[in-house]
Amino acid sequence: MGKAGKKKKKKRKIIKADATVKIVSIPKFFAPSQEKCTIRYSLKRKGESIGKMAKLEIKDKEGKRVYYSGANLGIGGDGEFTINWDGKDEGGKYVTPLQSPFTVLIAMTNKPGIKHEKKLKVEIKEIFLWVDAPDSRLLMNDPAGKICAVTTVMLKKSDGSKCVTRIPIDVSFTFSDPAPNNTKKADSFEYDTATHKYLGKRNDPNATFWAAHPDCTALTSSPDSYKTKCKVGTITSAGADCGKAKVYFTPSGVGKDNFKLKAEVFAADGTTVLSKKDTGKFTVWRKIHYAQIYTMDGENYIDAATTHAKIGPAYEAKAYVLYSRAAVKTLNANLTVKYIGLYKTGGGMKNWPADFSPQKLESTPNELQPTATELTDYAGADAVKKAAAKTAIEAKAAKWFSAIVADYNSCVSKWFTAANVPAGNTLLAVKYYHPKLSGLADGATNFWPAGISINLANPGSGLNTPGDPDQATWREVQGFNRGTISVIFKNYGTAARLQIVCRHEIGHATKSAFKRDTFGVGDHSASGLMTPYGASNTFSNADIKILRGFKR
Repeated sequence: MGKAGKKKKKKRKIIKADATVKIVSIPKFFAPSQEKCTIRYSLKRKGESIGKMAKLEIKDKEGKRVYYSGANLGIGGDGEFTINWDGKDEGGKYVTPLQSPFTVLIAMTNKPGIKHEKKLKVEIKEIFLWVDAPDSRLLMNDPAGKICAVTTVMLKKSDGSKCVTRIPIDVSFTFSDPAPNNTKKADSFEYDTATHKYLGKRNDPNATFWAAHPDCTALTSSPDSYKTKCKVGTITSAGADCGKAKVYFTPSGVGKDNFKLKAEVFAADGTTVLSKKDTGKFTVWRKIHYAQIYTMDGENYIDAATTHAKIGPAYEAKAYVLYSRAAVKTLNANLTVKYIGLYKTGGGMKNWPADFSPQKLESTPNELQPTATELTDYAGADAVKKAAAKTAIEAKAAKWFSAIVADYNSCVSKWFTAANVPAGNTLLAVKYYHPKLSGLADGATNFWPAGISINLANPGSGLNTPGDPDQATWREVQGFNRGTISVIFKNYGTAARLQIVCRHEIGHATKSAFKRDTFGVGDHSASGLMTPYGASNTFSNADIKILRGFKR
């Protein structure tokens, strides 16, 4: 083929853009309300009629426009320009991480094809979850108590650091029950029989584990009426609480029950997790704290005997009851008497035994004092008369016993009135209770004929302890509880026995410190530390469960 047959290739014409736009710099991340987003862009134009002005738009991940600059950017010539965006949308609200990432677009107003875009993120850097549970202990003396949980949401700033913001962010709270399983409602103590409230919550369809915090009440909701989950919006007002979501966790009231809490921030779809924080294991505990400890002047045995080292192990190792106490103080001098059961208002004691003969205590003649005929018949040889006289004298001795009990109860009440112990759990070191209750020789009397026997057990105990009413000790009382006050007497014997007495009386006092079932009749148990006389220095397994919050 000749030259004439060849076709010439046409040169492709390159059309240069009439103008160019470029986003020179933009931060990858941005924390609205705490900083402004600085957008730098450049414009370069040709001619007077093409690309005279530019516009800037910001759209969220769904393509919805949240910001528009207008269509007159760059008036005045080519060059680089800056826009500082405060992060608010066209409705005046701050954009949120749920809308991220954002597309920042700059384009020529009358040549929209001439454009440049970059991505911008509003992103959670980290969330913190704080629970008011020192040493991972949920202290639940009050079974209706509330444990404060606070989540702080931190956003990522343009320099990579973190900060709280005034952006409203919803935080979802849930919990889990790590092994072993928590206590069932049916196995726990019913602490309010009128409304049927139990310490245990597992398997209770009506149990609630969350409650709104007063700082966030209007921001809190729950899809299941606060039974297992809730959602709390962060506080957006300026101040120390900005960026925090507060809520109450209301666990069971049974010691050793375990819980883990979780805080999560979800994307708009409600399933994609943007950020989360799990706690370690929290364990339910109860506590007994003696805010006051008093001792009679000159007595110091209770100080060393009630330290944490002496008492704590029995309560904390298995029963999950914390023990603590304040410093020891000395009682007023007028309260220092040998027997508080003989106390006279203002100080001093009644005369023992002179003021306590049957004749002195009776209201009418021979009400308590045996008649001459009764004494003669009892001493005689006629078996029938002797038995009848014995029955009559023992009945009077029992009434005399009751009169003594009433008297020492009255004296003890007067002593406590004079002591005026402040409210709260209190330990008292007191010399002795009463001559007949302290194991001392000066309790002996000589009011009744030999062979007379009555029940010397503590009235109301249900026990029957027959014995001679004149014997020096009816029963030896080494301590007792009076409401929130635990009294330890000086007739404790050895140091080992003192430890048992202190632990025993503190065991009784736990009933006023938190909700629990009784150990048994008279709040005593069949074995271990809580038997009527304290059989050992440790609780039985059954009593450990009682202390934890199980039913008897």
